[in-house]
Amino acid sequence: MSTCKILIVSAALVMGLSATASQAALESRLGGQAVYDTNLNITWLADANFAATNSLDVSGIRPDGSMTWFTAQSWIAGINTSNYLGYNDWRLPSTNPVNGSFNYFYSVNGNTDVGYNISAPGSLHSGSTASELAYMYYVNLGNKAPYNTDGSPQIGSGLVNTGPFSNLQQGTYFSGTDFALFDNNNYAWVFSLTDGFQTGGIKDSIFLSDYGYAWAVRSGDVAVVPEPEAWGLMLSGLALVMARVLRKKLTRI
Repeated sequence: MSTCKILIVSAALVMGLSATASQAALESRLGGQAVYDTNLNITWLADANFAATNSLDVSGIRPDGSMTWFTAQSWIAGINTSNYLGYNDWRLPSTNPVNGSFNYFYSVNGNTDVGYNISAPGSLHSGSTASELAYMYYVNLGNKAPYNTDGSPQIGSGLVNTGPFSNLQQGTYFSGTDFALFDNNNYAWVFSLTDGFQTGGIKDSIFLSDYGYAWAVRSGDVAVVPEPEAWGLMLSGLALVMARVLRKKLTRI
């Protein structure tokens, strides 16, 4: 095989490995205690209801882990005070407009910020990273809404896939972003892992139906990611091939 052909084959191997790496989304971190989203560059706690077993002495957290939005913020503050897993910048997930500015009208095709299929495959803004919880539900985990984007019933909806996470709850999870439709600070964006519905929820209430769950996330990775073994093997093999080529060329001189 000519030197040119060898280099072409080697380049193809590199491109193949690069494509595989670029498709990665959720990667385990810190011995399985955290999960890194390579696409959004954020890190989630692997336990999606960590507050149920570790309240950090924050009052107001029920045995099932549910709480008000304000209690959730206090719990996040407690995680940061304890420097959990070596980091003090944990937060609630963020919610941004899917199309420039918040649209509070209901839709099933993902065209607005209230409703179903936000960022879901086949929606008007498929793959949108605006809502971190919606992206997790529809893209990373591949779960479905009860309706297709045309409004027809969809089979297999709900929290079917949980991925590498534990204790994902069939219920509402709080976002750290204000829901400003009513021009006050009493509501926050929430996302239901029961069926993939996004809307606004009241921050403080005496009614348990208004309680939600807190899932801690932080921006960035939590550790320096080592090169995959495949890269090391590929580079070693490439070095051997090139050494043999050079040896043959030197022998012919």
